[in-house]
Amino acid sequence: MRKWLIRFVVSVFALLVVSWIVPGVKVTSLLAAVEAAILLGFVNAFIRPILKLFTFPLNCMTFGLFSFVINAFLFWLVGSGLFLPGFRVESALASLEGSLLMGFVGWLLNYILNNRI
Repeated sequence: MRKWLIRFVVSVFALLVVSWIVPGVKVTSLLAAVEAAILLGFVNAFIRPILKLFTFPLNCMTFGLFSFVINAFLFWLVGSGLFLPGFRVESALASLEGSLLMGFVGWLLNYILNNRI
């Protein structure tokens, strides 16, 4: 339970860092960041595996690089404004940059915290 909570807080912090660095990603409040992190976690847990299954041949042909497109699409889907008004992704490039940066920041913080705790 403790590791799950740490990963959740890391995701919220990573999303706030992304909104601070990437110009096309907007988070209006801490509550919006928490809601977006919950929805991103849900989407990555349930929808992403289905998309990866259907795009498996394309992913094999591109040596796994199509995974970046899937991640950017899901990041854009959550930030499209349809589900959460406080989290907005304004362009495809912002979506790609945001998903890459969020993954990197999340990985780095989880790595640091897992070695310390």
